[in-house]
Amino acid sequence: ISILPVSKEMSDLFKEINESEVAKSVDAALVETCIGYVLIIAIDEVMQHEPSLRKGLYVHELTHYDQFASGRLRIDSKTGQVYWLGEPYINHAEMSKATIEEYLQWPWEIEAYEAQGRVL
Repeated sequence: ISILPVSKEMSDLFKEINESEVAKSVDAALVETCIGYVLIIAIDEVMQHEPSLRKGLYVHELTHYDQFASGRLRIDSKTGQVYWLGEPYINHAEMSKATIEEYLQWPWEIEAYEAQGRVL
């Protein structure tokens, strides 16, 4: 896994490009690139949080890394289909239109927030 700190300007650009309600509140994200999975962290924004919250954020994103590395979570880059535990779950296009409430119900997010909660 590569960890890429980004400036507030880069973080704002990401939020502008990704118009979903969920992306507008993102301080860190795990993204698949041509070099593998990259954890992008908006340092300016993350550093505004208390240290314990920052630790929780890292645990949350590293949980996603573990989900991808273990194959529990997978995204077909050609079709945009998201698979959870080997089963089709949602299409990436549908994900980009999700509300915060819907996002919080995705099983990989439930798992990541549970892991995050254990360190807070």
